[in-house]
Amino acid sequence: MTLTTKIVLALIVLHLLVGFGWLLYKLLPPGSGLADPNDREDRTKNEPKTDAHEKNIS
Repeated sequence: MTLTTKIVLALIVLHLLVGFGWLLYKLLPPGSGLADPNDREDRTKNEPKTDAHEKNIS
């Protein structure tokens, strides 16, 4: 294989890797990143409180 052939094949493989990475990124549901799932403080501190939080429901 010549150098040109190796470069072209490397570009094709790189293109496929980037394409599949982008496809997985688009298909994953939002918020399913690599963040710690136990760290709920960031998600809950900006949520508005509803009446259910303020009333004592038994």
